[in-house]
Formats: sequence, C-alpha cells, structure tokens
Amino acid sequence: MGVSMPVMLIILLLAAIAITLSILLVQRTRALSRMQQSEQMRTRFLRGLVHEFRSPLTIIQGLSRHLREGNQTGNNNHTYLGTIERQGRILNDLANQMQVVTGYETAEAPDAWKHGNVVAFLEMVAESYLLVTRKKGVELVFFSEETQIETNYHPSHLQHILQLLLNKALESSREGSRIFLIVEQQRRNQKFYTIKVVDHGKGISKKELPHLFESCYQEGITGEQVNTETGLMLCKHLATRMRGSIRVNSSEGKGTTFTLQLPIRNEKAAAPTEEIPRPLAFDPSKEEYETELVMTSNSVNPSIHANDPRVLILLAEENNDMAGYLGTLFHPNRYNLLIVPGGAKAHELALKHIPDIVIADSNTSQKNGLELCRSFRSSPLLNHIPVIILSASNSIDDRLEALQCGADAYLSKPFRAEELQLRVEKLLESRNLLREKYQRAQPVNEMKDEPESQQLEFLRQVTDIIHREIRNQEFSPKMLADELALSLSQLNRRLNSVAGKPSSTYILQVKMAHARKILASQQKAIGEVAAECGIYDVNYFSRIFKKHTGVTPTQYQRLPSLNEG
Repeated sequence: MGVSMPVMLIILLLAAIAITLSILLVQRTRALSRMQQSEQMRTRFLRGLVHEFRSPLTIIQGLSRHLREGNQTGNNNHTYLGTIERQGRILNDLANQMQVVTGYETAEAPDAWKHGNVVAFLEMVAESYLLVTRKKGVELVFFSEETQIETNYHPSHLQHILQLLLNKALESSREGSRIFLIVEQQRRNQKFYTIKVVDHGKGISKKELPHLFESCYQEGITGEQVNTETGLMLCKHLATRMRGSIRVNSSEGKGTTFTLQLPIRNEKAAAPTEEIPRPLAFDPSKEEYETELVMTSNSVNPSIHANDPRVLILLAEENNDMAGYLGTLFHPNRYNLLIVPGGAKAHELALKHIPDIVIADSNTSQKNGLELCRSFRSSPLLNHIPVIILSASNSIDDRLEALQCGADAYLSKPFRAEELQLRVEKLLESRNLLREKYQRAQPVNEMKDEPESQQLEFLRQVTDIIHREIRNQEFSPKMLADELALSLSQLNRRLNSVAGKPSSTYILQVKMAHARKILASQQKAIGEVAAECGIYDVNYFSRIFKKHTGVTPTQYQRLPSLNEG
C-alpha cells in the first residue's frame, strides 16, 4: 500500500525538525566549548597575573618600611621613592591587563570596533613607539605592501597586543639591531591579513616555545615549570576575541617572529570612522620599568677576595628593583652580595667563588631557582651550600617541590624582610655548628663512625689525600687542589665552609694529628717523627707542634696520660 500524502508530509516535517535540532545542538555545543575554552584561558591568565602582583608588592612594602623607620640617608630616600613609583606603574599596568580580561572593556561594545584603513592605524602605532626603541638604540621599521586594507578593527585590542609584542622584541634585541613591524594581506585567502613583529635578538628556547602563550605557572610536558609570561597569554586572549590567532617562530641566537592573523570583516556593526583613531602613548617596556636600584649600602658587582671574612651571598634575581631591595637588607660590613640575573650564570659563579649561602628566585630564565637547587645538590663542590627559594606562589605543592629539590627554605612573596634575614642567620648558624663539629673531629679513623653526609665525605676525601702524601715534603695546597680538580680558591672556600680552615692550615692540622699519634704510641726520635710528617726541619716541626698542642714534642712524649680527643 502506498503511503498517504499527509503521512509523508508529517514524516518530512519531523525529519526537518530533527535535522534543525541536531544543527542547533551542534552549534550550541560548539559555542559552549568556545566559551569554556575562553573561560579556562581567562582563569589561567588571572592566576598568573595574581602571581605577578607579588614582586612589586614585596618591593613597595619593604622600601616603605625602610622609609618609615627613617634610618636611610637622603640619597637613599630619593632612590627608594623612585623605585616605589616604578613598581606602582607596573601594578597599574597589571591592573589594566586584568581589566581587559575580566570584561570591563568588552570586544562587543558598540563603540569599541571601528571601520577603516587598518594599515594607516598600524603605521601610527609604529610611529608612537619610535621614541621607546630609539632610547634603547634599536631601529623600528614599518613595512606594508598594501597601502589600504579596509576592515573592522578594534583599536584598543590591537594596540595592547602590539605593545606587548614590541616590548618583548625590544627586550630581546641588541643595541644597533632592527625590529620590523610588517602588515600583509594574504594572497591565497584574502579574507585575512597578518601583522608580524620580527626581531633578530636572542630568540626563545625550544623548552619555552611550546608553552609561550600559557599561564606563567603552568607545568610543561616534562612536569617542570616553564618560564612564560602573562602578557603573551593576554595577546592570545585578545586575538581570540577579535576572531583571530597568534603564533610564534623562533631560533635561539637568531631571533623571533610573532604572527597575528586577523579576519577582514566589513559588517555594518562597526562604526565607520572618517578620522583614524590615534593610538595612546606607549608605556615604557618592562626593562624601562626595572631601572637598577642604586644602593649605597651594598654593591651589585662586588669584588671577591679569597680572604674576605664577610659572608658571601649569591643572589639569582632578574628584576633589578627586587635585587636592589634585597641588597638593602644585608649590611656590607658583614655580607658581600653577588647579584646575577639568571640561574645558569649563578651556577657558573658559584663554582668559581663558592658562596656561603644562595638566594634564588623560582622563576629566573635559563635555569630557574628549583633547577639551580637541584644542580647544587648534585655537585660535590656545591652540595653543602644552603639555598633559599623566593617565589610568587604560595601553594603547598610548590613549597613541597622546592623542599624535594633540596631547598633549605621557601619564602612566598610578599615576605617580611625580617623573615628573610632570620632565615639567612639561622642557616649560617647551623653551618657554623657543623663546622665546629668537624673541627673537633679527628681525621680519618675517628671520623669513620660519624654519620654519612656530603660535607663529611668531602672532608674525608681531602684527609685521605693528605695522609697518602704525608711524607712528601713538596706536597702543597696547590697539589691538593689539583688532585681534587678544583682551583685553589675553590678549595680554600670549601674547606673554610666545612672545616673552618684554609687548605694550608688544614694540611698542618692533619700532620700534627699524625705526629701526636706516633708520639703517643711509638718510641721514635723527634726527627723521625717530623720526617714521617714530611717535615725535615726539626726546629720548625717543634715550633709548629707546640703552636698546635701547647707543648713541645718531647714534653708531649713524656706526658703520663695521653688522651687523643
């Protein structure tokens, strides 16, 4: 039997309704997915931005306390006020970024979009940035094959993105180099145009590249934190708002290209503009903000002397104002502060100078504070040095990770100056107690019952070499350093840290301990005992022995009861 016409119409109608509902469902699902992705991006951005507030707050609170206490000179007061003002501008910039992302300035506001020649607007943006680049000795070149691209565009969002990308390029560029701002209409797909920011600076590492537009505290694929920036995440957020995309290509040592792709839109929603919107004056770049804090109380590049009695602090910190503020916390009569901008350089200088303590920011480039801590704990030369980690994160997971890496202390920003000073004092006291313990310990045999530790293993290694060469008259601290594959200054700083003595004094101490054992257990002539210790001048041996024990070798031999230890 054939199907009647009314039934057929009902079937077709139901099919049409089903198809329409399916289409609407797919569209709604896609819209919800886009909203969810946008919300996740905004949440990650705001989380990272909150962390970036912590360093300026630490500096402002700390320097304000210095000013309130009134113990500074007039020159310092002027410097501190200038630093507080700079950090206040940084906070204002961060607040502006937060305002953009949280929706106070929406992409769909009726007066936010303009219609006109976007090339002319971008050229004006480039001109407004020329003064900033010239101050850095860098040339900014604007280029566009097209003199006119008519489209709807968002002036505020475009300027935000270009400011962040140009600042990034300027930070990477060397004096005398060029930055290019290039505008192109795509040949294959003329519905899009691209804006490129090209520099020939230091480039971006392969490790950071895949995560560059993520939150600065998001973990990378390997589980290690990647040093990215909230500013670049904001670029991605704004590009997405304008229905565009952003990508990056970079090669270390050769330069970086950021490419912003945007659609050419001519909807009537955008208000036509007869006059090109003038871009706002650019804020200084991050480098401009972070002018070095001049310190009369401590030096950023101190001279390092092997016999300097002061405590040597190695500070790994890239923010000049933060480094300057921390420098004001440690008096130069007692502390010698060596400040370096990154973790890799910090490790290099630590190997050279053997600091007494290290303070490291958790988010330095090349090698962050946690990586620096791991490298110290795996180094036989540096594993005894206390490490304090400073971080913008106050989560328990980050704190535990730092402790697992071997950090001795973890301070969240903003922290009290007194807390950092007290941490340094107590860690140094703890190391001094260990040093006194090693000084009281007898070399080799008596130390074998001591608990195993990295410091003790180093001291045993040194002592074993001295005993092996104890009869060698030519044996010297330089020969000992060569045997350990260290420089003489490295050996002296390490022995001073562990045993409280330089290498020459420690060698004599081991020899005198050996002499005491011989005199206590064997009936030998003083000359023979001296020769057993590699000393062939008996008079010199007697003087040194008396200096160490308070009696001459002959008197020591005659003591009725000898108690070694």
